[in-house]
Amino acid sequence: DDEFEKYRAEREQEELEKHRLEFEQLRQKEAQEKAEVERRAAGERLKAEKERQKAERRAERLKILSSPIQPRFEQMLLADFSWGTSDIALGLNYIAGYRFSKVLYLGAGVGFLYDFGGGYGGYCWLDYDYPEYLGGSYYQFPLFGYLRVYFTGGKPVQFYMGARAGYIFEPDAELEIERRTQGNYVYEYVPFNASSFFFSPGLGINIRTSSKFGLDVSVSYYGRNAISYSDSQQFHHRWGSGIKFNLGITF
Repeated sequence: DDEFEKYRAEREQEELEKHRLEFEQLRQKEAQEKAEVERRAAGERLKAEKERQKAERRAERLKILSSPIQPRFEQMLLADFSWGTSDIALGLNYIAGYRFSKVLYLGAGVGFLYDFGGGYGGYCWLDYDYPEYLGGSYYQFPLFGYLRVYFTGGKPVQFYMGARAGYIFEPDAELEIERRTQGNYVYEYVPFNASSFFFSPGLGINIRTSSKFGLDVSVSYYGRNAISYSDSQQFHHRWGSGIKFNLGITF
């Protein structure tokens, strides 16, 4: 009987230890599952907080962009590409002025452009039946007034009509005149004054990225009394025209 009682006590102890281990494993599993649930809940809370902050920033930015335009000093920096009958030019313009309202802006600007006069745009149809060639490349220094009228001035995307008018200063250059005389080409080189008045009306779009900054894209027509010169036959005065493309920022 003593041996049996001892055996039964050992078996009961083994069963008890087995159940204790199973209980510990179950507790560990439950703790792991609880930790995983808490981790996921914390992740969801963090995600929700980030989304809330993102939504707040978006709403604040939209509020700023949609707020009425206040009168203020405003500047522009515009890259300029011109293609026309009188020049092919690439350069940069700086404009400073005052925005009186969400509709009206007035300013003045100055620029520096490099005119590739020796390229395709250097060929000019003037008073003869054959093209005349603007020899070499030269620089342009436009000085102008600027008017801009916004159609959607109170919105983040602003469409506008703009106009520039002023004077382009250029160093004197040389004009190569080509004529055909009795089947032969005759060339004559004469100096000419390239400085001239110009005007440039156009349309554009300004995308506000903040309360003060914006991206600007526009296209416009330009015209100028581009060339006045005298050769061996007569005095000439010519009107040039073309298209301008501008890409820049307002700040």
